[in-house]
Amino acid sequence: MKKENLIFQAKNNYLKEGFSCGEALVKAIKDAELFEVSDEVLKITSCFKTGIGMKKNFCGALLAGIVLIGLKYGRIKKEESPQRALDTTAQLYEEFEKEFGSVKCGELLKEFIEKDALESQERKEFCANNFISFVVKKIEEILKEK
Repeated sequence: MKKENLIFQAKNNYLKEGFSCGEALVKAIKDAELFEVSDEVLKITSCFKTGIGMKKNFCGALLAGIVLIGLKYGRIKKEESPQRALDTTAQLYEEFEKEFGSVKCGELLKEFIEKDALESQERKEFCANNFISFVVKKIEEILKEK
């Protein structure tokens, strides 16, 4: 699937299908079959909404990207090295923080919180066009590199 189509699908999952940002991103990767993603992994991302349990902490889109990295490169046995997963996670985290200035939902959405507009379409489009699109693009790049 082309990157633009994957980003479009993730944004559509979020803006039109009613999934949270983390769910939308994981569902797009799952549906594109870039690698195997179980329904259980998708269910896990339900907890990430609005910065983990709506606490405005860690960005759900970024956290979903990290879960996907772990799913792809994490270890099952202690004898296996976790280094690829750790390095790849650090790369995504650093690039996200550099691009947006923070990894915390509350800081990323400060202007919408101050306007009491967290549920606004404007805020949803802002998240879709920035955080979801960025993480999908980076996950695709990461998967092609390794």
